[in-house]
Amino acid sequence: MNHATPVFLDGNAAAGALSEIFTFDVTAALGQCASCERSSRMAETHGYVATPGVAIRCPGCEGVPLRYVSGAGQFWLDMRGLNYLHPSERWRVKVASARTSGWRGHSGGWGPTGS
Repeated sequence: MNHATPVFLDGNAAAGALSEIFTFDVTAALGQCASCERSSRMAETHGYVATPGVAIRCPGCEGVPLRYVSGAGQFWLDMRGLNYLHPSERWRVKVASARTSGWRGHSGGWGPTGS
């Protein structure tokens, strides 16, 4: 059986899909991988877009900082693999993490624990 290696593009390939939820140019944003703590522009990451959604992988450790799926008027965004996403020099968006902030996914959507 021949297993083809998944083909990735640079993170720019995910820009269209991610523009549905981010109001800034996400490809220019600086993010830090939670697995290896490497900081990279999203455009420098490995984008897997030939999947049911978008998966972004770290070019250093192949960790998955971001996953995004949309359909049927809903979307799911998983950014647990990011320590932060820094869209500009003026402000930083801290990414909620189940370990540090008490946010978690649940069957009804995303929200604080205990909701």
